Amino acid sequence: MQSEIPPVLEITGLKIGLLQGQLVVDDVSLSVGRGEVVAVVGESGSGKTMVARSVLGLLPPGLARSEGIIRFNGEAIQQAPWKRMRALRGGEIGMVFQEPMVSLNPAIRIGKQMEEGLAIHRPKMGREERRKLCADMLRRVGIDDAERCLMAFPHEFSGGMRQRMMLASVMMLEPKLLIADEPTTALDSLTQREVLDLMVGLTREMGTAVLLITHDLGVVARYSQRCVVLEKGRLVESGPTAQVIGAPRELYTRRLVEAIPRPRPRDGAERAGEVVLSVEKLHVTFRRRGGLFQRATDMRAVKGVDLTVRAGETVAVVGGSGSGKTTLGRAILRLVEPSGGTIRFKGMPLLQAGRAGMHSFRMACQLISQDPYSSLDPRMRVGDIVGEALRLLDGMSASGKHSRIEEALAEVGLAGYERRFPHQLSGGQRQRVAIARALIRRPELVIADEPISALDMTIQKQILDLLESLQRSHGFSCLFISHDLAAVRQIANRVIVMQEGRIVEQGETEAVFERSDHPYTRALLEASPALTLSRKAIL
Repeated sequence: MQSEIPPVLEITGLKIGLLQGQLVVDDVSLSVGRGEVVAVVGESGSGKTMVARSVLGLLPPGLARSEGIIRFNGEAIQQAPWKRMRALRGGEIGMVFQEPMVSLNPAIRIGKQMEEGLAIHRPKMGREERRKLCADMLRRVGIDDAERCLMAFPHEFSGGMRQRMMLASVMMLEPKLLIADEPTTALDSLTQREVLDLMVGLTREMGTAVLLITHDLGVVARYSQRCVVLEKGRLVESGPTAQVIGAPRELYTRRLVEAIPRPRPRDGAERAGEVVLSVEKLHVTFRRRGGLFQRATDMRAVKGVDLTVRAGETVAVVGGSGSGKTTLGRAILRLVEPSGGTIRFKGMPLLQAGRAGMHSFRMACQLISQDPYSSLDPRMRVGDIVGEALRLLDGMSASGKHSRIEEALAEVGLAGYERRFPHQLSGGQRQRVAIARALIRRPELVIADEPISALDMTIQKQILDLLESLQRSHGFSCLFISHDLAAVRQIANRVIVMQEGRIVEQGETEAVFERSDHPYTRALLEASPALTLSRKAIL
C-alpha cells in the first residue's frame, strides 16, 4: 500500500505570544497540499498575518512562538538553524506582501532587486543568465517591455505593476510554497483579478501550494479550495470553502459573510433636491518633467468630464487605477488646478471665485481621505483633531464647541475618546474620527476618496452603514470615489464610470449594475469578487 503524501505545509497547535505571556495566536492548526490554495480569513487583529510570518520565522520583535509544530514537506522547521531558514526563505518558500512599495527598495533598480534571490539561491548562475531569466519571468507575468522595466525604479510603476514584479521575483525561484499576505488589498477590481489570476495560474503550473491571507471573502470564494477562519487568534471554523462560506456554522463566520455589501432599494424621490455641485467639460493636465535626452510632456488625467450632484444624493465615481477618479475629486476641491471647464457649487463658479468665495466653499465642502492614519496629526488628541474644524466658526463659545465635539464623536460611536491619540485607535476607529472631523461643521457636500479600501469587510460594513445613517440625519450630498463596486452598489444613488480620464458610462446604480452598456463597465463588474459573491444565493 502506497504511503500518503504529506502536505507541503502542516501547522499543528501553533501558539504565538507576547513576551509578557499574552497569546495573539492560540492553538491554530492547518495544512496546505501540493497545488492547493488554502485561505486564512478574519478581521484585522485576528492573527492571520502572524500565522503566515511564523512559517518563515519572521515574527516582529516582542512576539515569539511558544508552542506548536511547523512542518514543511514533512520537516519540522520551527526551530531550524539560521542557515536552513536562509535556504528556505525565497528558495523553497516564497512570500508576497500586501504593499509592494514597502518590499521594494526605492533606490535600487528593479533588475538588481530581482537578481538578489537568484544570487543567493543560485550562486553558480552567471549574471547574464540571471538577467535573461528575470526578463523572461517579467514577460510571463504580463510585462511586455521587460528590458526597460529591469532598468527602471519602483516609483515609475503602478501598484498593479509593482505587485506583478514582486510575484515574478518570488515565482522565478519556483518555490514549493507561496505565502500571499493580502496581495491585492489596495488594487482596483480589474488589477486585483489580473494579479490573482496570474498568481494562481503560475502556482498551478508549477504545482506550488498557496497559503492566501485575506479579509476579502469574495477572493476566498473565487480562488481557494479550503479556508480557515480566525477570530482573535483562535481557529473558529475550517473546511471546504463552499461549505464554510455557503453554510457557516459559527456565529463569527456568519457575521463575516453578512458583512458583504448588498444592494438596497432606493426611492427616486431621494434625488429631488437642488443641484449642489455641477461640473462641465472639466480638464486636468499634468506636466511631466523630461529626463536626460527627453522632452517634458503633458499628461491629461481628466478629459472633459460632466457631472452633477443633488442635495442629499450619493454619486459614486468608479474606475480602475489611473482612470482619473481621484484627480477629479481633488480638482473639484481645487487641490489641483483644472486646465479647463467649469465647477459650480450651488451656482457659484469656483474657478473664478475669490478668496472669500473659496473660503465659503471649503467650509461647506469636506474631504474624507483614503488613509486616515496619514491625514490625522499623530501629535494631536482625537478631540482636538475633530474640533480643529470649528476654529474658524464665529459666535460659538468654548463650551459650545466642546459640546459639538462630544456630539460628533458620539454620532460615530466614539464617545469618550477625546483624550486618545490616533496611534491608540484601530483603522476603523481612525476612519470614524476622519468622518467626525468632516461632518462637525455640518457640510453640504462630502467628497469621500476610497474611505474603506484599507479596512476589513466587517469594518467596511460599519463605515458604510455609518455614512448612510449620518447622511439621513444631516442631509449632506456625497461624491463617493471607490474601486469597490459592491460597496458602491450598497451606498450610491447614481454611478459614474471613468476610464482613462473620461466618463464612459453613468446612470442609476441598479441600471448600470444590471444592464451595463459599456464593455469596460462589464469588465469591472465581472472582476469584482465581492459583487459576484453577493449575487449568489448562498446567503
